[in-house]
Amino acid sequence: MSAVAASASHTSGAIITEVVLQGIRRFGDVRRFTFGPGYNVVHGLASSGKTTLHDVLLSLLFATPAEGEKEAFASLLPQGKVACRAGMTLSLGNELWRVLKDYQQGVTTLSRFNAAEKRFDLVLSDVPAIQRWLVETARF
Repeated sequence: MSAVAASASHTSGAIITEVVLQGIRRFGDVRRFTFGPGYNVVHGLASSGKTTLHDVLLSLLFATPAEGEKEAFASLLPQGKVACRAGMTLSLGNELWRVLKDYQQGVTTLSRFNAAEKRFDLVLSDVPAIQRWLVETARF
């Protein structure tokens, strides 16, 4: 059984536990958004990043890059200073998974947490396969 297929037997879908942004629009430094079980509310003043978080979540949930995605998420900070990437950590059963998108490089990856080594190991880097995993296994 492959690493990706191992989670297919879960009856419920994945839960988003964290979203991390770096170099996206006005977020130059790493910015972490943590989510808990149940409903989560995102609120803040105008221009605080609510729409950016929403747009990044949609981008990560739909692994296939949208037209103009690289430009849409480009940092508003001086060029060359910061990477432009985002990641989403998912809890699925007893496993943690991570979808990462590097908007500058146009690379999307799916990794699974390796508890023994306390790191995420790459599972997929093929965008159509990641999209299938998100739909069929994570159930988004």
